[in-house]
Amino acid sequence: MVFLDVSTSNLAIAELLMKSDRDLTVVTNMVDVLGVLARNPRIELIFAGGQINRGRDGFWGGMTQDFIGKLKPDIAFVGAVGVNVKANSVSTYDIDDGLNKATIIARSKRSYVLAEARKFAADGNYDYAPLNSPVGVRHGYGTTIRYSCRCRRPGG
Repeated sequence: MVFLDVSTSNLAIAELLMKSDRDLTVVTNMVDVLGVLARNPRIELIFAGGQINRGRDGFWGGMTQDFIGKLKPDIAFVGAVGVNVKANSVSTYDIDDGLNKATIIARSKRSYVLAEARKFAADGNYDYAPLNSPVGVRHGYGTTIRYSCRCRRPGG
């Protein structure tokens, strides 16, 4: 199971997955990701609904977080507003968004924060995870995704 949260980077991943000929199960709480992946009949889609945030094109809030908190994805990709290496933090602007991201990182076997290079110079106002919480941080340009740094879970 793959989880893609609310993130423009995850929209790029969805475009790549849409072209796949593999059978996949993808869970998302982002409306645009759902629209892209619905075009591939080999992808089983599960949508994490709840309270819509039209400005962010996704769902969050108590219902969404409750649903996400019961999942056990093999891999999750979450977006970030900022990555602060000195403060060891990954941040976003919205608290509910941060709560969802923190929950899916904790529940996933592997998780990656997706952040364009410019996000390493930005900072949100809500830290949702320490930088060493996800398995890694990736940054990409277009549809090319590269490792930016390799992080490990504590004890992992």
